Parts: sequence; C-alpha cells; structure tokens
Amino acid sequence: MEQQQNRLIEKLILFTLISLSIVLLVYSFIYLFNYYSHNDILLHVPNNIKNPVNNLHLQPNEIGDSIGGILNPVIGFTACILTFLAFYIQYRANETQKILFEKQILNEKTIKDLDIRNRHVTNLKFFKALVNSCITYYSRTGEYLIEFSNLETTSPLLTNKLKHLSNSSYENYQKLNLVELYGSMVYYFKNKNEDWEEQFEKAIGHLDYYHKVIIEINETYKYHVKKKSSCLVDANDKINITMSNVFTDSKLKNMKSLEVFNEVFYNLDKTGQKISADSFKEMDFEIIQTKFLTPFIKELEQKYNETKSDIYRETLLPIVLINKKVGYEKIQAEFYAYELRGLYDTYFTPDNQYFNQIKTFINKIDLENISQA
Repeated sequence: MEQQQNRLIEKLILFTLISLSIVLLVYSFIYLFNYYSHNDILLHVPNNIKNPVNNLHLQPNEIGDSIGGILNPVIGFTACILTFLAFYIQYRANETQKILFEKQILNEKTIKDLDIRNRHVTNLKFFKALVNSCITYYSRTGEYLIEFSNLETTSPLLTNKLKHLSNSSYENYQKLNLVELYGSMVYYFKNKNEDWEEQFEKAIGHLDYYHKVIIEINETYKYHVKKKSSCLVDANDKINITMSNVFTDSKLKNMKSLEVFNEVFYNLDKTGQKISADSFKEMDFEIIQTKFLTPFIKELEQKYNETKSDIYRETLLPIVLINKKVGYEKIQAEFYAYELRGLYDTYFTPDNQYFNQIKTFINKIDLENISQA
C-alpha cells in the first residue's frame, strides 16, 4: 500500500514538472509571436526607420537580444527539469535493478536452502524408516527366540527349528553415510534444546550390538542343531546295531521291553501290525529314552544280576553309553534353552531398555516439523 502511494506521488511530481515545462515553452512561443507580430517584423526585415504606428525604432541586433532574453531562462529552466528527470529516471532504474538483483539472490538462497532441507529430510526419512524396520525385525526375532526356547524345553531331543526372518534393513542402514547423517541430525536439532548427540550414539550403538547378537544367535543355533543331529543320528545307528544283535539272540529277543522298541522305532503294535495314523507318534529320542532305553537298561541289569550271563552285560554297556550320551544332549538342549530365555529377557522383550532408548530417540525426529529446524 505504501509503495503504491509513493509511486502515485512520483507520477504526480513528474506530471507537474513536465506540464510546467510545456506551459513555459508554449508561453514563450506565444509571447514571441505576439511581440514580433505587434512590431511587424515577422514578414519584414527590420530597419532603422521609426515605425509611424507604434513609434518603435528597432535595431537589427535587437531581434537576437529579444529572443535570447526571453527564451534562455525558459530553455534553461526546462533543461534543468529535463536533466533532473533524466537523472531521476536513471536512479529509479538503478533501484529497480537493485531490487530485482536482491530478489534473484533471495530466490537462489531459497532454492539452495530448500535443496539442503530436502537432502536432510531424505537422510532422516531413510534413517528413521530403516531403524523402525530393524526394531520390528529384532522384535520378531525375539518372538521366534522364545518360541524356539519353549520347544527346546518341552522337546529337548527333537531337532527343533528356529524361525529366521530375512531382513536387509541393517545392511541398508550400513550403506548410509554416517557423516552426512550426523550433519542431518545437526540441521534438525540446531534450534532445539535437546541433548541428542549422546542419544544418537547410543541408538546406533544398540543397532550394531543387536546385529552382532543376532549373528551370534544364528551361528550358535547352527552349531547346536548340527551337534544335536549328529548325536541323535549316531545314537540311532548304534541302537540299531545293538538291537540287531539283540533280536538274533535267543535269550535277548524275548525280553519284554522289546515290544516298546517296535512301537517307538517302527510304529508296530505288539502283534507286528502298523499303528493307525491317528495313534501314530513322531519318533522322539525323549520318548525312546523314557519308554525304551530306561526300561530296557533296567531289565538287562535285572537279568544280569539274576543270571550273571555275559550276554546281558555286553548288551548293557553300549546301551548305557548311548543313554548317557542322549541324556547329556538333553541337558545341553535344556541349558541352551535357558540361555536363550535369558537373552530374550535382557534384549528382546517389548519394553526392554535398549528398544526404548532407540524408539525414544527416533520419535524425537518429527519430519513434519523439520522446516522449523
């Protein structure tokens, strides 16, 4: 509004000065015309003869003096006005150019600031998305961990499977440039009264630690499963070798506990018929140990004590060793499950301190308000 008023005043001043100049010039020409018309010198060359009408006596040089005396002040004043107008127009042009230049600089600065903001927003958006994805991945891993731990506790002699999610969030997080990411954090928190640097260091430290923990869990799981499978396969082979000798011996093949062996190993009932699918039970070494190995060992010990026959002692020794090996593997599995539960309670519960520290820091990054940073 004020600029419009100033422009209106400038236009009025220019109009007044130009009008005044035109009026003075017109007045000068009218005055000269009337003057020379009155003295009859417009169409006649002046001379030294006295005019009988108005009694004027004009010298020839008086024409130039009269023209110069009348027009010079008018022309001079008009020239001053026009010179002033020329300088004023140049001044206004310079001011306009200055304003346009300042606007151009401001626009370039605005574009540059916008580019910087967009770059930082992109960095923070990727960082926040990847960290949230990592937290989800770690939480799901914890759920699978406690599920596997419960399976190892209830069925320690089965080859239980630890579910594993395929997730590339941490690998993508590692591709982020931490120097640029730190610069984006500085940009975001520069006008905020936040002690963010320590929290940022803790957050990325926790992410690195969780990654190492999960790698260790997977490596330990592979070792545990391989060791357990090897032990159980070896035990199964040794049982089959021992039992082949048992079933060919006239004294051993009629032992009562062998009926359970057929049921557990071959899914056969006492009559040698296949057990129906509804009654079928998966072969579990814990069942083998409970229902067959332990009763079979007791029966062999009883027979040996009664008869002192070497056949019972020779059969008893490998069976006892197999049972001990299987029992040790059971203890190992239960201890492994106990360690996994402790790991879950420390690092993978939904409200554990490490998750909370990461989430607290991530929630401080509000991308909707980054323009205020």
